[in-house]
Formats: sequence, C-alpha cells, structure tokens
Amino acid sequence: MTKTFFSIAILISIICIVNAAKPAKKIILSKLFSNHAVLQRNKPIRIWGWSEPEAALTIKFAGQQATVKANKNGKWLAVFKALPAGGPYTLSVCGEQTITRNDILVGDVWLCGGQSNMEWKVVHSNNGKEALSTADKYNKIRLFDVTRKFKRTLKANSRISVGNWKVCSRRNLTHFSAVGFYFGRELYQELNVPIGLISCNWGASTAETWMSPEATATIDSLNERVKKGDKLLGVTPEQLQKQRVDFKASWKNLIKEFSKLDKAAEYSKLTYDASNWDTISVPSWIQSTYKDFHGFVYYRKEINIPKNIAGKNLTLNMGKIYDTEVCFFNGVEVGRSASLISFSNKSKRKLRLYNIPGKLVKTGKNIILIAVASKAYSGGIIGNSKPRQIGGDNFKILLSNNWKCKKGFELALNPSMDDYFSRNSPSALFYNLLAPLRGFVLKGIIWYQGESNTGRAFQYRKIFTALIKDWRIQFNDNELPFIFAQISGVGRKITQPHWGSAWAELREAQTMALSLPKTGMAVTIDIGENSIHPRNKLDVGKRLSLYAMSEVYGKKRPYSGPMYKSIEINANKAIISFTHVAGGLIAKGGELKGFVIAGKNKRYYWGTAKIENDKVTVSSAKVPEPVSVRYAWATMPIGCNLYNKENLPAVPFRTDNYKLSTLKSK
Repeated sequence: MTKTFFSIAILISIICIVNAAKPAKKIILSKLFSNHAVLQRNKPIRIWGWSEPEAALTIKFAGQQATVKANKNGKWLAVFKALPAGGPYTLSVCGEQTITRNDILVGDVWLCGGQSNMEWKVVHSNNGKEALSTADKYNKIRLFDVTRKFKRTLKANSRISVGNWKVCSRRNLTHFSAVGFYFGRELYQELNVPIGLISCNWGASTAETWMSPEATATIDSLNERVKKGDKLLGVTPEQLQKQRVDFKASWKNLIKEFSKLDKAAEYSKLTYDASNWDTISVPSWIQSTYKDFHGFVYYRKEINIPKNIAGKNLTLNMGKIYDTEVCFFNGVEVGRSASLISFSNKSKRKLRLYNIPGKLVKTGKNIILIAVASKAYSGGIIGNSKPRQIGGDNFKILLSNNWKCKKGFELALNPSMDDYFSRNSPSALFYNLLAPLRGFVLKGIIWYQGESNTGRAFQYRKIFTALIKDWRIQFNDNELPFIFAQISGVGRKITQPHWGSAWAELREAQTMALSLPKTGMAVTIDIGENSIHPRNKLDVGKRLSLYAMSEVYGKKRPYSGPMYKSIEINANKAIISFTHVAGGLIAKGGELKGFVIAGKNKRYYWGTAKIENDKVTVSSAKVPEPVSVRYAWATMPIGCNLYNKENLPAVPFRTDNYKLSTLKSK
C-alpha cells in the first residue's frame, strides 16, 4: 500500500472526525487577530481561539479555508499557507455563529520588549510632536499594546485580557512605545510593506521575569529565587492576608526597636569585642552580606586618632545611605537622616555629613557606630560618592575597608513589596504578558532592558543569552532576529579613572550576547543625556533598524560602530584594532578621549589616544609598560568620541579579564 494512499486515508479520517463534531456555539478569537491586525508575510499563518471542547469551526482567510476541531480544553488552531505582503483581507470564523475581522494586512511583525525605555511613550520623546503630526500617513503601520496587568500566578496566561490592533494615527500613537514606533517607521519608509508592532514591556522589570520557568531553571544562580518565588506565589488568599498582618506587626516592632537602639551603647564601648561580627567594605548593600534581609543593621568601625587631633572638631563623611540611619561617635548620637515613619527615597540621594564635637574625640581608639534601616528592601552605605572619611584640617582617615556589621532587627516579609512576590520574580511577567503571544508568527524582536539588572551584571551574561534562546523557543523560530539597545550612561560624571562599574559590566554582558547568531546591538552611550530615561528615542530606533535592514532584510550596509578586536603592546604603547571600522575611524569633535590605560599594577590613568591607520594607539607617561586598556568604562562615561565615518559610536570595551565588581552578586 503506497504512502500516498495512507496520506489520503488519514486526511479522510480527519475530515470525518471534524464533520462529526458539533459546530461551535461560543467562539472566542484571540485578540491578536482583531480588526487592523498585521500577520507575518512569507511564513505559514497561524490563527487560534477558543470554543466548547471538541467543537467544529471553519476559518476563512485571504481565499483559504480550514476546518478544525477544538481540543478537550476548547482551544483550536488553523494554519494557512504563507502569503506575500498585501491586504486588506477579511478573516471569518464560523460555527453556529460567524465572527468577522476586517482590514487585516500581511507584512512584517516585530515584538518590542523590555523595561521603561522601551515602554517610554512617543508623546514624551524629543521628537514626539513631529511624529504625532505625521502619524496619520503611516496607516499601514499597526500598533498592539499588551496591557500591563499583573496577577500572582504559577500558571501561564493563555489569553490577552485587554488589547486590540490599532491603525497608526495621532490618537493611537500618542501613548505607544517611542523606540518601537521609530524603529517601525524606518522599516516602513524603506520597505513599503505593512509593519505590525507589538509593545510588550514593563518599566523597571528585570530580564528573568520575562523568561519561562524552563529557561530560568538552566541558571543555577536563579534556582533559589525560583523555588522561593514559587512558594510565595502559590500562597492562598488566607495565607497572604496572614503575611500582611505579620508584616504590619513586624513593622511596628521595627520602629520601636530602631527608636530605642538599646544595643548602641554596648556596641560603642571601646572594650566591646566585635571580632565575631561580619567584616565588609563600603560602599555596599546589606543584601550582599545578608541575602534576603530586611530591617536594620549596625555598622561598626574602630579608628585611631593621633594625640595632636584629640579634642578637635571633626567632620564625618559617609556618602549616601539607604534608607535612613542614626550615627554614633563613641556612644553619643551625632546625627540622623530622618525618622523611620517619614523617610522617603529622596533621603538616599543626600550625602551624610556629621559634625563630631571635639569633646568626643579621644586619643587612640574611637568607635563609629551607624544603625542603618530600610523600609522595603535591603539598604546600606551605598553609591560612588567622594571617599568616605573622617577628618579636619590637614588630617583624614579613609573609611572604606574593614567595617564590622551585625544584624539589628529583621523585618518580616512584606508581601506587597518583596521581590520574590512581585512582578520581578522569575517568570512573573512571562506568565502574565508574554505567554499569550506564544505561537504568533514574528519577523523579529527588538529589546531595550538592563538597568534593573545592573547590580547583577555578571549574572546577566547567562540570563540575557538564556532569554534570547528562550524567546526563540517560545515563538518556534531558532533564527528569530533579536536586536537590542545597549544601556546608556547615567549619574555623576567621574573625572578620574576608576576600577569598577556595574553599568559598564552590564554593557559588557550585553555585548557578549552578540556571540549568538542573528543578534544585533545598538550602542546608546552617546545619546543617553545623563538620564535613566533619555528622551532621544528617535536615534535608538534608527540604530536598531540599521541591523535589521542590513542583516535581516539583506540590504548590506554598516550597522555598528567600531568594536574591539585585539590589543598589541609595542614598547610603551597599546595598539587597539577594531571590527566595524566601515569607512574609517574618526574622533568626533576634536581630540580622541575616553581611553584609560594600566600596567601590571592594574592602576588606570587617562591615556593619550590617537587614530593611526584605522587603529587606536593609547599611551601614558604614567604607564611605561601597558597591559590593559579600557574605553567608556564607567557608569556615566565622559568625552567618549570614537566613531566610524558612518557616525556610529564605538562599543565600550576593556581588554583585560580582571574580576568584576558584580562577580558574586545574585
């Protein structure tokens, strides 16, 4: 019996089974197939929805027809042959009733994911007025904004609760993703095919919250969080209410204990033995010492005052502290930032300066004791401010290393704020927002996220690559293009070279993801405006589109700025080679800046950098035998002006493999 005969027999059997099923009474069509939708061209078209279990439906689209049967859970799926760009078409789903959707186009569909910089609206962008004034002429760009709703659940959501496709217009575009629209507009202007943009993002979200449980399980450092998150997310309403009650009671006790600080007198004694306390350096978050800890802790530091300084007034500079604290010197309170009841996040931005009266300053050993409390998450002595020190005229003692630390009072879990119980717990937004999109056919993904993972930048190396692989699995396309924006700079500009930067390490982790096939990166280090939310989203969208046009659509052209390739040491000079030189290297705006150089002692100095034969030569009189070079390696880099002639900025880099500041952060 031939293979053809078997195929015909199976087909006849399927038709008979479907024909035997009763027509669907209640038909629900996924909101992804609403009026004005865009479906992906040149790939099989998948359309789905729900009805009664095992009911029969007939779906008609663009001259094609499919008869399907819902499964035992009531879900049905129809697959149609691929179509070229075109439309508008009508979609009909027929059972006992008929549902019709109109004005459906076939073109290219891109998913726009990430956190607040992807969520940032057109109306708030620098070019928002111009974009909105011309929006109506881009009516073949269609917009779908996945509604941001969060429910604590361990089950993947199968349906989008709210949302529909909308035609690009001034009204519909106003609150849509600016980066997403500017990217899509670039594609539409060059390709002249319908463009569908699905905005699926949430401000301040971590990467791991967007990953499936299967993906997070591949990362050992997330496993503990996953297990705890599963336990907390799975609590009953009664258990949740008890946790809230317990937290309120615990919070009252925290206020009571922090008001008394009855251990401060004992801990401030010169004779007190703190050898069994934990030893830490500052700045640091308490969470790095006491994982998952909430409440308040004591910091203790012994200092030696010379005889000629005893009795003199001193100033204690402790930089920034989160959230609030009380400071003691030799057992006497010398300052506090705010009360526990009234403090706000603004307090963490203030430098803590305490005046130490001369009558407290003794010859020999003196004790600094600081009680630090946090209302919601782990606090600590944080931030890259001026060196923490105590001093006066012609005298100072640096206070960064060898502090002693001890728990004071541990706050009960706050169920409304704890990371394990929120939308940033592993897989939380995957369950709620991404899961309903699975199976929808895409052209590619653009991504703008990372700020919420900077404290765990080294871990992000694994998280980000796992996310990219995971999303390709979810959308059933192992070669699905994934283009992302590298995070820009923010914060105080550092005028002297410094060693560590979690933000620089996060950018490096993003760059490393380019080792995966079909990935591209848009550098934004030069357009960040020193803001966590830069308003220049137009250039971000354009730079993302460069990779798409070159590598996805085959219109080969430069899409990246210079990228570090190799280092060569020649006497007292380091010679850096690059890829993506394009038409050549240039120093934009004058002398080349942004390079630091170090020798074997790992101490960095500003380097003198010059472009020679499309390479960069870096040297410094302070580094006779160079070993390492870094470029734009800071939270907020300054003066970085290496570009190629296509006006694309160089990718921040380092040539060394020294241990990172976030190596152990999880």
